[in-house]
Amino acid sequence: MMQMSFAGLIPDYDCLTHTTSASADDIFSEDQTQTPNYSTAATYSNGTSVDHVTWSNDTLNVCTVNSTVCWQYMFRGSANSVVSQWNLVCDRKWIKPVITSVQMAGVLVGAVLAGHLGDMFGRKRTNFGFFLLHMFLNVIAGFSTSWEMFMVLRFCIGFCIGGLLVVLVPYMTEFLPTKWRPLVGAVPMWPLGVVVFAGTAWLLEDWAYLHLTCAALSAPVMLTYFIIPESPRWLAVHGRLKEANFVLEKMAAANGKVVPPYTVGVIEEISIEATKIEKGGKKYSYWDILNNFPIAKISIIFGFQWCAISIIFYGLSFGVSSFSGNLYLNIALMSIVEIPVHTMTFFLFNKIGRRWTTFAYFFVGTVAAFASVVVHYQGIC
Repeated sequence: MMQMSFAGLIPDYDCLTHTTSASADDIFSEDQTQTPNYSTAATYSNGTSVDHVTWSNDTLNVCTVNSTVCWQYMFRGSANSVVSQWNLVCDRKWIKPVITSVQMAGVLVGAVLAGHLGDMFGRKRTNFGFFLLHMFLNVIAGFSTSWEMFMVLRFCIGFCIGGLLVVLVPYMTEFLPTKWRPLVGAVPMWPLGVVVFAGTAWLLEDWAYLHLTCAALSAPVMLTYFIIPESPRWLAVHGRLKEANFVLEKMAAANGKVVPPYTVGVIEEISIEATKIEKGGKKYSYWDILNNFPIAKISIIFGFQWCAISIIFYGLSFGVSSFSGNLYLNIALMSIVEIPVHTMTFFLFNKIGRRWTTFAYFFVGTVAAFASVVVHYQGIC
């Protein structure tokens, strides 16, 4: 998901026209005393790297030189993003945001379908299936030969991420009692993962290697398929009572506990209720959410909240390359600040409830957003 925070980086670039070359005085200068010039590494748009070049600002981030359109670009710095890989600047600058939007469209499609897949095939198989597909798609994406191919693969990767986000939460939650369910959101695995991503991007500075590394880091997770059981609730709903009870016994043994006597009855009740619904021929869909006013009202409110959160979170995440300062440090810091909040959420949920905790976070976030606008336009800092 966060790949586009780095892959979409737009490095400073210099415009080369048919009337200029890599050795022309208006692009490079050997005179180190000229103040508009400075030295750095660079990469041609054809992939050729240059370790030491002295630049002139006359051609910096422009699309024409003396009314002549650029025929090639030289990107400053050593980072290789999809922008520098396929010259996604000037008349092609629209491609980068389109790739990001297509990726998020994949997330949407994956999220819509994942719930049904999880109900049909099980939480475990659906979760690990998405994860395995995500891993292989990252490998293929690392060898993309065009931005069109990369965009299609980002859609597919987004599809897998959308599916994982939907399936993983109920999968974990169904192993926990009500009191401990906030723990699912309290463990800061997402921000910790983004911090690791930022460090990896800083070390590699290459979008293709970053995809391959993400795939390699994902591989060990697949081994947990043989350790983590299927959701006991899903097993009970599908009439697989022996397997459900076996999972509960393993969980109890791992915690040094004994399965309570009433557990068998609870599992049977879940199975009986599911059987009644199936025999009644009732098929639930998204329409059932909107067909009941109280449920529809709550769903619309929460849907609006999630929409607002997504706009803010992904807007900041994908726009982090436009912030001042170091890109990799900015990505890491944006996630580090989430870690204490994740931990605090668990205690707040159990202390003041989910409703007031959510309200408090929205209130603080809203005040901070307005304050940042005031600070920016007032030039306070």
